[in-house]
Amino acid sequence: RSSSADEAQHTWARFEHRTVGKRLMSRGPSIRDGTPTIFRIWVFSFLAVILTAFAEGIRAQEPPVISLSPPDAVSEETFTRISSIRELSDGSVLVADQAENRVALIVWGSQERREIGRIGGGPGEYRHVGRVFPMASDSTLFLDSYTHRWNFLDGAEIVDTQSEVHFLNRLFGNNISGVDKQGHILGVRGFVWDRGVPTRRANADSHFLLLAHRETNRVDTLARIRGGGGDGFVILRPQGTKPATIVGANPLSAEDQAVSFPDGWIALVGVDPFRVRWRTPEGQWSEPEPLPFHSQELSKAEKCFAMERNYLARDPCDPSVLPGWPDIIPPFLTSVLPPPALLAAPSGHLLIRRTPTRDSDRNRYDVVDRRAGLV
Repeated sequence: RSSSADEAQHTWARFEHRTVGKRLMSRGPSIRDGTPTIFRIWVFSFLAVILTAFAEGIRAQEPPVISLSPPDAVSEETFTRISSIRELSDGSVLVADQAENRVALIVWGSQERREIGRIGGGPGEYRHVGRVFPMASDSTLFLDSYTHRWNFLDGAEIVDTQSEVHFLNRLFGNNISGVDKQGHILGVRGFVWDRGVPTRRANADSHFLLLAHRETNRVDTLARIRGGGGDGFVILRPQGTKPATIVGANPLSAEDQAVSFPDGWIALVGVDPFRVRWRTPEGQWSEPEPLPFHSQELSKAEKCFAMERNYLARDPCDPSVLPGWPDIIPPFLTSVLPPPALLAAPSGHLLIRRTPTRDSDRNRYDVVDRRAGLV
């Protein structure tokens, strides 16, 4: 657990610093072709000034590296795949683990072990752990990712359940992007039709970004955004000891994504151009410049690396078995498994998890302020 407000979500991130520029070497001026030495010295001096100014300009544009301080406490309890966490006012933390299918309460400095709810289909029960979203005070929305039921917590107690047949539950399904203190639910809905049947989110080439109010059931469409545009399920045949694998989307598919903050602000992150548009609680949208992004062509080696990271490796590697490869490596990916691509920090900053590559496979986050610039 970290001591500062920016680290209250316990997001252990590492930010990469990229060095731009090369060392220039020369053997000095020559007069073999008859050019005066003083002229050559002036030319080299002028070029040196220009190159130095260019390099300084590039360095000035590079974001600083942010290093997190050491944690002041470490949980004795371990987890396998954390989908989200939620810190309560007393400092304790709700931890949602998708792999172990449980929500646990961590009380720092205590041996107390407590799990929230239980598996089942009744009130206060769930089939599969989704994410936990902070609401007003110590209230929390706990999403059942299988039934799409919403459990509401007061502290560490489930006090209410909203049925999966409710209008808003059927509207959003598992596609919730955040909740604010005023009772608004942010989510997306894909509207691509194939032979009269709506496709899954991973197949939609566009989404509607929706903002609903839980008390009034009012739903507003905020924007139409880019979807992943997948080609449907692909079955990879068994290979050796590896069983057949069902692939729902290309491992490098990317879509525009949004996240809401408890104070009502919304961040919408675009893939192309790579930028963050902020929406204020009053409904005003910003129109910022794109964020720094180095376009890198997608090689076969990077495709194989992406397949390996998603447990789709084959020997020999054959990326052609999967459709939908992009031309370049996207700045961030569609979040199928934790951690999510976007995190709303308690400080109001947005954290964007950048796409892992062969040269940088660690978790790296861009930190964006509400002026839509890198911190």
